[in-house]
Amino acid sequence: MRRDVARGLATNLANPKALVFFGAVLTPFLRDEVSVAWSVALVAGMLAVALAWFAGLAVVASHRAVNERVGRLLPWVDLVASALFVAVGVAFVIAALV
Repeated sequence: MRRDVARGLATNLANPKALVFFGAVLTPFLRDEVSVAWSVALVAGMLAVALAWFAGLAVVASHRAVNERVGRLLPWVDLVASALFVAVGVAFVIAALV
């Protein structure tokens, strides 16, 4: 299990998309008027949420029934996830333009 956790962590840390995503989400909250303590709390909170999400996802995905169902539904999962990412991106652009 330790080897799997290390491999998953290394994979995510080596993923530039994860760095860009967390940087894009976190950057607007780290302004000059935000104290160092709040900045540290924001970063710690994001790290805790990310850790909980990926740990929960790993636990759920490790079940055989989930693997089999996702394998059959993977094209639809990819389509829905892609649509959600596009929707969030469009919402960010619209918010920036307004």
